[in-house]
This record gives sequence, C-alpha cells and structure tokens, in this order.
Amino acid sequence: MYHIFLPVAERGHEELYTPLRPSDGAHTQLLASHTTAQRFLAPALLLLYGDVEKTGFYEKLSNRRNIMIILKHLWTLPSHRPAFQGIAMAHDDSSVGEASGVSNLSFVKFANGLLNETNALVATTLDKLSEIRKFQLLKGNNAEWASMDEEQRKMMEERNESNENECKGSAGLCIETLNMLNYLTSDPVIRQPFLLDEILPRFTSCLLSVLNRLVGSKSLELKVDNMDAYNFKPRTMLSEVIAAMTHFSTEEKFFTSVAQDSFFNNGVPLQKALTTVSKHNMVTVEERVAMEQLIERVKVVRTQVIDIDELVADAPSDFFDPILDKLMQDPVLL
Repeated sequence: MYHIFLPVAERGHEELYTPLRPSDGAHTQLLASHTTAQRFLAPALLLLYGDVEKTGFYEKLSNRRNIMIILKHLWTLPSHRPAFQGIAMAHDDSSVGEASGVSNLSFVKFANGLLNETNALVATTLDKLSEIRKFQLLKGNNAEWASMDEEQRKMMEERNESNENECKGSAGLCIETLNMLNYLTSDPVIRQPFLLDEILPRFTSCLLSVLNRLVGSKSLELKVDNMDAYNFKPRTMLSEVIAAMTHFSTEEKFFTSVAQDSFFNNGVPLQKALTTVSKHNMVTVEERVAMEQLIERVKVVRTQVIDIDELVADAPSDFFDPILDKLMQDPVLL
C-alpha cells in the first residue's frame, strides 16, 4: 500500500530519489476515492499499528513508519475523517464499534502501541545522542584520543557509527509519532478516549517525560555537533508536545493526571519548554495562551492532590505492580 498506492510526494524523503519508482496515476487516487477504503482503511491501520508490536523490533519500526505515513495522508482527506472518529467513538458506543470492526479494547491497544513507540523512540534517540556527544568530546581531546591504541580507536569509531545510524532512524520517526499524537488529539472526537482511565496516566506521563528529557537538567548531554545530520530537532519535538497538550487545556481530568505525575515538577519543564518554542515562534499565540492557562490550572489542582509517591514511600513491595512499579489501586489475585 505504501509503495504502490500512496502518492509519491507523500512518501518518505528518500522515496523521492529512488530509481525506477512508480509514478502517480489512477492507482494513487484510490486511497482517496475508494468507498471501502474510506470506511475501513483508517480503523484497520490504527489496529494494525497496535498489533505489529509482535513482529519484532526492527520489523515493528519499519511497519509503523509506513503505517504512520499512510495515516497522515488519510488524515488530510475529508472523506476519511469519519472513519478515524469511528474508532474513537467505539469506546462508548458498541454499535459504532461493530460497524467499523473496532472496540474499546482495540483503541486502548492502538493508544498503548503509540505511547510505547513514542517512549521507546525518545529513549533510543536521546540515549544515542548522549553516547555520540561523549564520543565527540573524547575525540576532541587530542591528548586522550592519542593515548589510545589504534584498535581501541577503531572500536570506538565503529560503535559511534552504529549509534549515529540508529539515531538518524529513530529521531525522524520520533518526530512522526509526536506529530501523530498532535494531529489525532486535535479532533474533539478522537481526543476523548485519550481521557480513559486505561490511557490517560500513560499519555500524560509520556508527554511530560519527553519535555523533561529535552529541557531538564540532563538536556546538555544532547548538545551534539551538527544535530541536523542526525535528524534531531528538539524544538520541533517540544512544539509537537505542547500543541498536543493545548488540545486538553479545558479538560479537568487531564489537569488532574498531569498534577499527579512526578514529571510535572511544579511546572518547571512545561514553562521552560513553552519559553523555548515561543522565543523561536514555533507555537501560535493561541497555543501559548492555552498552555499558560493549562500550567496555572494544573498548579491549582496540584495543591489539592495527595503526593502518592511520598505517601507510599515505605509501602511493602508486594503492594506494587511488578511490571510498572506503581502502587496497585485495584489489585486482583490470580
């Protein structure tokens, strides 16, 4: 579908320079005009996005990249928007779910897949950048670099080349996933299931974690030479996260979830991120005002929220979920 039916201009940058690539024609108009595709394709791809978790690490990355690019194209087509909304509406209307072949569980699976992918890509990108920076500093220290034998230098250079290649792939895909979170939540209908109890805490934690890693105390570790060569665009990542958060600027459940998250840190990362993107004109005036209001609302809610981390600091370990390491609120003994 990606290589044949997607218009060439909508494919990844490297596709534009592939020899013998198929040109646009009647076949590349089918995604927009085919009535069955209009009804079922977007929900099917959203579900597939969650299911490819099982295909293996590298296959999952390439599959999800292609799915995201197709979905982004479908999002721009008015004829496909109702189908996107259908999967989101399935969580509170079983008739809608049956009609489109989706369910509450399906959307949760998709959302968790998207959040898993975002967390993994951000972690990979930033960890690799930190390693690249260490290598650049080491190589820039002439005395230390000269003190290493040739085999050590060769091994370090090979490892750095591997880090660079992995970073280039994950950084570009990272921006795509954040953009997907942004444009999906811009729709009022699709926004609602992100407020489900099964999704909301992970969603807010994911967004705040990205901000913390980009503007927090360890952000200096990401200052590598020639960042564009690694497809790393931290300001773009910040603007995508902030834009996504502004879509929830009037949702009280969202305020509470942000306030309860340890990554909130009294709003410092949020304010710092907003200042950065505002200075570079990467958010609209409306987005900046909405974000400032959101920060103030969360601070108010924060004063009314019990600090769960402090409260349960001495709780027995068997009170915590063994996978998430969070206090179980509704444990079930199996």
